[in-house]
Amino acid sequence: KNIDNSSLRFDSLKYPDLKFNYIGMENIEKGNGKLLKLDEVNGSEIKSQTIKLPKGFFLYGKLRPYLNKYFFNDLEFDNIIVSSEFFVFSAKNINEQYFKYVLSSSFIQSQIENHMKGARMPRISEGIFRSLLIPIPPIEIQTKIANHIEVLKNEIQSLNQQTEQNRTLALEEFENEVL
Repeated sequence: KNIDNSSLRFDSLKYPDLKFNYIGMENIEKGNGKLLKLDEVNGSEIKSQTIKLPKGFFLYGKLRPYLNKYFFNDLEFDNIIVSSEFFVFSAKNINEQYFKYVLSSSFIQSQIENHMKGARMPRISEGIFRSLLIPIPPIEIQTKIANHIEVLKNEIQSLNQQTEQNRTLALEEFENEVL
């Protein structure tokens, strides 16, 4: 449901010539909440059920949840629709960055892993998703945790870049010594 309690389900086939910004499972990078691309498609091109994704809402992949595909919509588009293979929801009184880190955590994955149904295309039910235990400390602590994790992620990225530079430099030095 939307904030005004209206349904987010949307039948794009009723609008075959209208352009939509569409997010499918393939558009979200696993494990980090990054939107890889936003497809612009006509309503007639979408063959499955869709859900509106309002600004300020999260999505989380119910299909193959071990891929940990999640996203927070802070985009300025009004006509974003997503595959029905996502849960679409809002979270009140929560730091968005903190919540993204919680969604990507092994804490959430460990709660999901024994509740997937289906062999070839496992998924989790809405009931299981709603029953996940999510730690929600006061907003100030959420912000502090999110900022700390962001600092650590930036350090990791910097060290990875430094590692690549060192690898390249070592290879150049080796080639110079050998040749």
